[in-house]
Amino acid sequence: MRHLLNSLCIILFCLAAPVVRAAGVKTTCSGCEPGELAFARSEIDAFFAPAIAGTELEGNCRIRLECDPSIDDGSFGYRSEDGRRITVYGGDPISVTNGLHTLLERMGFLFDITGVTRPERADLAALDHADVRIRPNVRWRGIRQHVNFPMDISSYPIDQAKRYLENLVRMRFNKFVVHSYIFMWHEEPVSQDSTNYAGSFFYGHRHDFSDSPFLKSVNRENRSIFCIPDIEPCYDDVPERSKRAVAWMGELLDYAKSLGLYVQFSYEPRHSTVERAVRLGQIIARTYPRIDALELMTEETGGWGPSYTAEEVRTKLLEFFPSDVLSDTLVMNAIRDRQPDMAELYHQIGTNMEAIRRMECDPGMKGIRKFVLGIYCSIPDQVGPAYHLALKYLPGHDISIMPSHGSDGVAAAVERIVSDPADLRRTQIYSWIEFDGLMYMQQNAIDGLERLFGHVERLGGGEMLHSICFNHWRSAENRTTFRFAADACLSRGVSRGAFYEEYARRLGIRDAETYAEAMRLINEADSYATVNLGNIGFCWVGAWSNGGLFTWMKRENIDRCSALYAAAGVRIAAVRAGTRSLPGLEYLDLLANRIDCSILYLEAFRHASALEPFTRSTHGSLSEQDRAAAASLCNRSLRLFDRYMELYASLMPDRGSLGTVVSVWFAPVHGLKVLRNRLTGIPLEQQAPVAESADEPPLPILYQTN
Repeated sequence: MRHLLNSLCIILFCLAAPVVRAAGVKTTCSGCEPGELAFARSEIDAFFAPAIAGTELEGNCRIRLECDPSIDDGSFGYRSEDGRRITVYGGDPISVTNGLHTLLERMGFLFDITGVTRPERADLAALDHADVRIRPNVRWRGIRQHVNFPMDISSYPIDQAKRYLENLVRMRFNKFVVHSYIFMWHEEPVSQDSTNYAGSFFYGHRHDFSDSPFLKSVNRENRSIFCIPDIEPCYDDVPERSKRAVAWMGELLDYAKSLGLYVQFSYEPRHSTVERAVRLGQIIARTYPRIDALELMTEETGGWGPSYTAEEVRTKLLEFFPSDVLSDTLVMNAIRDRQPDMAELYHQIGTNMEAIRRMECDPGMKGIRKFVLGIYCSIPDQVGPAYHLALKYLPGHDISIMPSHGSDGVAAAVERIVSDPADLRRTQIYSWIEFDGLMYMQQNAIDGLERLFGHVERLGGGEMLHSICFNHWRSAENRTTFRFAADACLSRGVSRGAFYEEYARRLGIRDAETYAEAMRLINEADSYATVNLGNIGFCWVGAWSNGGLFTWMKRENIDRCSALYAAAGVRIAAVRAGTRSLPGLEYLDLLANRIDCSILYLEAFRHASALEPFTRSTHGSLSEQDRAAAASLCNRSLRLFDRYMELYASLMPDRGSLGTVVSVWFAPVHGLKVLRNRLTGIPLEQQAPVAESADEPPLPILYQTN
C-alpha cells in the first residue's frame, strides 16, 4: 500500500510539474521540488542536449527526472523504450542526479575530479530499449576534506571550490565530510571578551611570498599572502578574517546541500571536558545549520604522545565506562606498562561518547540527523580495542575509523579489526586517495583500495556497504585513484587490472598494458616511500621550521624509490608516443611531469641527506672546510628544489597545484635554508613563516605497519 501511495503521489506531482525545455530537450521533474534537481537540469543543458544536437533526437527527446521515495537503498538508474522518452530515477534528488550521470557515462562521457571528457560522438544506442539500474556497492560514498593545507580546497576561491563539489557529484559520490581543526572553521568564545577565532589557515602559518619573485610570477590570484583570495585584503584583521572564513565554509556547505550531498561535519574536542565538547557541537550546529551529521573525532594518535602506566590506563577506563570493562579481555590484553597515548585515547572516546548522548537530548540540535563517534588511531595494538569500546558502549551509533596512514595501512588495519558483518554495518571507514606525508610526490593508492574493498565486500556477504570516504588534498594529481575509488564504490569486485584497461580505453590510450605497468610502479613507489621514507613529503610548515627531515632519510631508500619513479617514467613516455587522443595526451603529460618532479624532489633530498655527518659535530661548530662542503651540498639541493618548483608550475591544471608549489617553498626549501644557516652561518634569504595559532598536527617519526 505504501508503494502504491508513493507512486500515486509521483503521478499527481508529475501532472502538475513544470516542463523545462533545454536545447532540443524537454525536462520534467517529479516527486520533489524542481529546485532540488536544478543541477541535474543544468547538466542536461550542458552535456546531454549538445550530444544529441544534429541527430534525430534533437527536438524529439523528453527526460523525466523522477524522485521515487520508495527506492530507499540509494539505487538509481534510467530507462527508455525508444530513446526519446527517458526516465531518470532515484529515491532522493542526488540519486536522481547519479542516475543522470550514469546515463551520460553510458553515452560516452567520462567524469573525473578534473572535469568532463566529452565523447567525439555520443553513443545514442545507450538510450534505446535501455533499463539500467545501479545498486551501489557503498550506500554513502565520498570525500573527507581536512581543509588544512595549501594544496586542498581551503585555498580556493569559492567558485572553484563549488566546481570541485560538482565534479564529486558527477563521479556519483553522494557524501561530503569536512573536518575542522581548532582555529580553522569554527569560532569558540572562551569568555565575555575573548574568542578563539577561525581563519587560522594552514595551522596558522602565514604564507607570505613577498620574498619570492618566482612565486609572485606564478600566483595571479593573491598579491602576497597565499589564501582564499577574497580573504587576503582583511588577513591582518583577525575577527574579520574569521568571519569571512566561516562565511566561505558556510557557502560551500550550503552549495553541497543544494547539490544533494549528505554533509557530515567533523571536529576534535581533544583533551576536553564533556561540557566543552557539547558547547563546540552546539556552536557548529548553529554556525552550519544545514549539516546532516556531526562527528566527534579523537585527536590523531600514533605513538608520539605521553606514556602511561597500566594502572593509569585502567583508572582512565573507569572514569567513562562501567566496571565490567575491566573484564573485557580484548581491552585489557592490550594494556602495557609505560604505553604511549592509550589513556588519552580512552579519555577522548569517553568524553565524546557522553557529549553525543547529551547533544541528542538537546532540543536545539534536533536538526542533526546523526551523531558519529570517530577514532583516528594508527597504533596497531590500540585501534582495535578503541573501536571495540566505541561499538560496545555507544550502541545504535555509527563509529568512524581512520586506523592507519595510507591506503595500504588502512586495508591491513580493517582486515584485522573489522571482522563482524554487524559491526561493518555501523562502521564508517576512512581510507586515503593520497597520504599527506608524501604530498610533493606522485602517488597511486589503488592497490590498497582494492585490498580494502576486497575484504569488506567478502565480509559484507553481498550486502550494500555502509559508508566509505577518502582523504585527499591535491585533485588533478590524484585523478586516477579518484576514479578507481568512485568505480569501486559503485560496483563490486572492481580490480586494478580491469580498471586500468578500461580507463586507458576511455582516454584513448592505446597501449593499456604498458600504462598499467607504469601505474603499478608508481603504486610501488608510493607504498615503499610510505614505509621507508616516512613523511619525506609532509607539508606542515612546522615539520621543517627547525631544519626539517633531511638527515632522517637513508640514501639507499631514496635511490630505490627514485628508480621506481624512473622506470614508471620510461613507460609513460612509451605510452605517450603511441597515443593520439587529446584527452589521453593531456592526462599523460601531467603524469609524466609529476613523475619527473618526484625524481627531482628525491634527488634534492639525496644531496641534503649527505649533511647528516655534519649535524653530528660535537665541537659546536664546523671547520671552514666542512662549512664549505655543507654549503655546497645545501646549494646543490636548493637548485634541484628550484627546478622542481619550476617544472611543477609549468603544468598547473588547478589551484591545488599552485598550492603545492607554494608549500614546497615554505616547507622543505625553507627548512633546508634553516639547516644551512645552522651549519654554515649563511643568512636566511626569506622570512620564516609566522605561526599565529597554538595548533599543530603530530609528526610521526616512524610509520607503523599493520
